[in-house]
Amino acid sequence: MTGSHIAEFDRILGGRIRTFRTEANISQRDVAAALEVSISQMQKYEKWTNILAAFNIPILAKLLKRNVNDFFDIDVSRIDYSATVFHMRAPDDASSPGA
Repeated sequence: MTGSHIAEFDRILGGRIRTFRTEANISQRDVAAALEVSISQMQKYEKWTNILAAFNIPILAKLLKRNVNDFFDIDVSRIDYSATVFHMRAPDDASSPGA
């Protein structure tokens, strides 16, 4: 995905992060520290300008006392993926088994 083509899913996820954080009365600074990112980066996650890596979701869930599924309980049938750009790349070594 590229800068202006953030998927609707990522917008929803960013909103959920902000909602769950504020409900838990935890600052962006504390969440940023737990994720080992800057406060600026944390703000970008919540404002949907940067995409959060999936491996951070369990960290957020534990910190915000939520279930991992709470972040993904989204009706995907209502998401418009038309603006999403996916890039495919060839395996590093196409001759290797399983490639």
